[in-house]
Amino acid sequence: MGSYFQMNDEALLQRTLAGEAAAFEVLYRRYARRLLGFLFGFLHSQAEAEEVLHETFLALWEGKCMEEVLSVKAWLFTVARNRALKRLRGRRLYVVGVNESVSPEDNFVEKESECAMNVAVEDLPPRLLEVYELRKQGKNYQEIAHSLDVPLGTVKSRMHVLVKFLKERMKPWTVN
Repeated sequence: MGSYFQMNDEALLQRTLAGEAAAFEVLYRRYARRLLGFLFGFLHSQAEAEEVLHETFLALWEGKCMEEVLSVKAWLFTVARNRALKRLRGRRLYVVGVNESVSPEDNFVEKESECAMNVAVEDLPPRLLEVYELRKQGKNYQEIAHSLDVPLGTVKSRMHVLVKFLKERMKPWTVN
């Protein structure tokens, strides 16, 4: 199985579709943990998240809806999201506040954008991530500069790149 770990997702997908269990296992190991966290963020149930995770990987193993897959990661997250949405639609409306009702779809959209932000933050380069984490803790630029032992201008520059990075990643979840 060692050589499988060096393969890209597309090569692993082709081998998985040809019935190679070892290639499937590598894809599972690559994405199951992140996908489970993504699903738990929507469903707020570990058991349901695990069920949807297994349904998603079963669909991959069976080769369902695999026409023109450009990205295995995108396909997995899309299928998982759609299956989670289907489960949310099956739930009744939730009462929020006095007479306000939030549909499962509205709740899903909010959770989807929250999860998208978490995925974007996971993809931050280490130097931007440390600035993000310190800012999230409520530190101002001067305190961040002191904590990282870098000039204030460096913190401002990293913050600019950080905001630009997150804005770009969040474009699909924002309204123009």
